[in-house]
Amino acid sequence: MYRQLFILLIFYISVILASKGDRSSFFNYCLDKCFSRNCSRQFAAANQPTVYEKTQPFYLKLLGWDCESECKYICMWKAINDFKVYYNQDAPQFYGKWPFVRILGIQEPASTISSVLNFAANYIMIKKMRKRMPRNAPFKILWTGFGYICLNAWFWSAIFHTRDTPFTERMDYFSAFLLVLSQLNSFVIRFLKLRKNLNWLMHLGNLGSLIYFIYHCNYLSSVRFDYGYNMQANIFVGILNSICWLSWCAYKRYVKNNRYVWRCALSVILFDILIVFEVFDFRPLWWFLDSHALWHFSTIFLPYYWYNFIVDDNYYLSDKLNKIIPIIR
Repeated sequence: MYRQLFILLIFYISVILASKGDRSSFFNYCLDKCFSRNCSRQFAAANQPTVYEKTQPFYLKLLGWDCESECKYICMWKAINDFKVYYNQDAPQFYGKWPFVRILGIQEPASTISSVLNFAANYIMIKKMRKRMPRNAPFKILWTGFGYICLNAWFWSAIFHTRDTPFTERMDYFSAFLLVLSQLNSFVIRFLKLRKNLNWLMHLGNLGSLIYFIYHCNYLSSVRFDYGYNMQANIFVGILNSICWLSWCAYKRYVKNNRYVWRCALSVILFDILIVFEVFDFRPLWWFLDSHALWHFSTIFLPYYWYNFIVDDNYYLSDKLNKIIPIIR
């Protein structure tokens, strides 16, 4: 859905205000020393590896930790200790983010684990959805494709939290925006596809979504990565998505008396409520568990309601179409 909305807000504010940790003299003094001692080839023989390259564990090399990023990680913890010893201050943020303890090279272990669990939850429910769908389900292809987009988003979320690089950051943000846009686009298809006189509007909406997504990714990749714009785009599409689905659910429930839509409404409302974890940002507990990870953990059960709604909706539509359209044998 729109898991980047408040993360981007928090990150954008952090960029504006800058981070106390990475601007501190403790951190920068340590960084200079670490770079010169471990990363420079000045102390290495000709064509020989640096001090860090000689001692780097294979799993850190596998996850793309170079000497510069290793020095930043080491000096971050030294600076945290210096803040505590000399100023009796709690740990500050570094480069707009809280410090996390690294486990086997995984940068944010709790968020990585929760992303993997969300991926697994979606995968299991997509398989169950496909098995339970009626043969003549009108939107089987649509929701299968949407399920794969969900899996893609959680895959890149896990990769990004494992190792934060410019590439993994972009893939995570682009995949998250694609998910938000796809859910809104799925609403347009669900609402208009069976209304033949309005199919032109559905195709226009599909084309517009595709063009805007291409523009969105191209602008952030080739011009500059504008966190403020990306945040605004996610918030706008996310709010519109919630309004559309909840309005449709209210109409189906109270006008058409279709009670099965409660799962759709519940999943959308719960997601909107659970995003409060992103608002109350706090220093990671045990340098491991932060508000963002808690949000991811809290959304693991939502696919159960969402994909069961999709099955119910397709059974409802299949039954309705069978009553209106004679079966051709």
